[in-house]
Amino acid sequence: MEPLFCIRMVLDESVLREFAARNMQADRDGFKRMKFKIAGFLIALLLIGIVTRDPGRTLLTGGVAVAALAVLERKQRSQKGQREEFERQVNWMKQHLAPGELGSETVYCFLEQEMTWDNERSRGKLDYSLIQNVVETEQGFFVTVEKARRLFFWKTAFTAGDPQAFREFLEQRSSGAARFGK
Repeated sequence: MEPLFCIRMVLDESVLREFAARNMQADRDGFKRMKFKIAGFLIALLLIGIVTRDPGRTLLTGGVAVAALAVLERKQRSQKGQREEFERQVNWMKQHLAPGELGSETVYCFLEQEMTWDNERSRGKLDYSLIQNVVETEQGFFVTVEKARRLFFWKTAFTAGDPQAFREFLEQRSSGAARFGK
């Protein structure tokens, strides 16, 4: 059976850097969502303070907690802090790869009913229903499958099929099981 899409990926430092960049973007997005939770937390503290008739002490406690979060956010937003975190993530990934994995090549083929992969270490199949999340970036696709395993595919690494049609293909095959984001 002829694959609809084939992707030849080499696990090199550029892939690790793309993973680190995506992780940092997800962290920033999560911190933005947390600001709404902080606002809700402060409102809840104010209501508790009114009910207990001690809004000053309750708000003081909440204020200290929010100030600590603000300090953490400021550190996270600093350029130096971002660069350090980025390099820390890349180095962590390098250290946790199996010996010889960096530089290895894997061919992923996407058939009607399943995805297959083949490399020096392993080969296997994956049912599309196991796809949990797909994020398309300008450079490629992050695909999260069962057990939080993440795959990254450069748009330039397609040897068969059109990268522009790939996301739609995954949306159809995952039967709505996956979340899709940018």
